[in-house]
Amino acid sequence: MDKGNPKAPLLTSPEKGLAFGQFDNGFIRTQQVINRPLSNQHVWFSSFEMKYPETFVYYYSVTFVFIMAGHACLSKLASAIPPIEQLTLRSVFILVLLIIYRQKVDTNIQFHDKKFGKTLLGLSLLNVVINYCYLSGLAKLSLTEALSIMLVYPVLLPIVSKVMFGDSLQNYQLISFIATCLGILLIWRPVSIFASRGIESAEASAGICLCILQAVITSFTLILKKKQAPTLQTTTIFSQGVVASVVLSIPFNILYGWQTPSLLNFGQIFLLAAAFFAVHIINTRIVTETSRQIYYVNVIRYVQLVVALAFDYFVINDFPDNLSCLGILILIASGFYKSKSK
Repeated sequence: MDKGNPKAPLLTSPEKGLAFGQFDNGFIRTQQVINRPLSNQHVWFSSFEMKYPETFVYYYSVTFVFIMAGHACLSKLASAIPPIEQLTLRSVFILVLLIIYRQKVDTNIQFHDKKFGKTLLGLSLLNVVINYCYLSGLAKLSLTEALSIMLVYPVLLPIVSKVMFGDSLQNYQLISFIATCLGILLIWRPVSIFASRGIESAEASAGICLCILQAVITSFTLILKKKQAPTLQTTTIFSQGVVASVVLSIPFNILYGWQTPSLLNFGQIFLLAAAFFAVHIINTRIVTETSRQIYYVNVIRYVQLVVALAFDYFVINDFPDNLSCLGILILIASGFYKSKSK
């Protein structure tokens, strides 16, 4: 690969501290680095990326959203297993996959970074909460409702940044946030004026609150990483979060009682772990070169909701009602508006 070739794919190096697919205001952006050959540990991806240097980001993005929607569907189908138990088993399987991947594919992965010890610990603990809210929210809502609310984190980024760090807030960001609140209210409908959801309202309200909390904490972790640990590998955060999930969830399982899963349940959880691990690896490979691509990657991100709608209708039989669908459309529109305005 020619170092001076502007058409060559921009691929960063984890050992240099530049993680693939870092986020800027919730959307994937490129780290501008010198083009160079990939290390031997990345041969599984290099031939594909070099063959399609201009379009592989789209292929990865589409694969990402389909696998993530499939992961959400599997989690919903395994909802008979308590979310905290799902988290424990999924994390154990992911930890095994991480160790194998590091040994066989990418020896540059760092499981710890002393330079960012306290920040890494904080991000790891927050990841435990994020993953628990994700699994619990999916158990209480339809796939499409839960995912549409959790995907609003890019809209929440400037709001959280303003509240926590006093950063400036633009008018288009505030408009997008207000539209997002309206969309969530249409899904939630906590009072009769919004045509309350009915007998399942309490459980749905809990699910919506969990999804909102997941989106808010996701926003906070992205801001915290950007401000305090910009060169920290995303896989390091991921691996530490997996370890923290195992360590912290086991006492809760003991406290509330362990429901021994069946062999089928173990199979479901292993598929969950494999899907979640694959999503992380694919996400670390995604890079883009222009702000125009950032917008289209954002559009692709919402394909996940289309796939989730199909799963809701054909697999789970829990299709959102008309008002919820309207709220979901408003959430998507607010995300597009913020991205396009940016």
